[in-house]
Amino acid sequence: RVTLAAEPLLPLVFHGSPLTEVIEDIQPYTQRRIVVDATAAEFQYSGIVKREDVDAWIRDLPSIYPVTLIDCQSSRSRIGIAACADPTFIVIRSRADQYKSTLRSALR
Repeated sequence: RVTLAAEPLLPLVFHGSPLTEVIEDIQPYTQRRIVVDATAAEFQYSGIVKREDVDAWIRDLPSIYPVTLIDCQSSRSRIGIAACADPTFIVIRSRADQYKSTLRSALR
């Protein structure tokens, strides 16, 4: 019986892809479910995602985009967030809306 070596995981390559499409492509490589809010879905990504480093890539999203990650498993703020109905979710939420709300409050 011949055992073939495991095929190396090739990275996923994106060029100007909407964040929602990137998340769809990487979803099979993480045990967490990822939810992207509508404003964050507008961001586009160009780059490489290593399949074995998907979770690290997700954690690094706030350094790439103005987003906040809400880990529904450990976040105290998940109460009141409809997307956190399932604790396995990670919610990617745009900070742009938060800044707009803060600015509106400051101008009043």
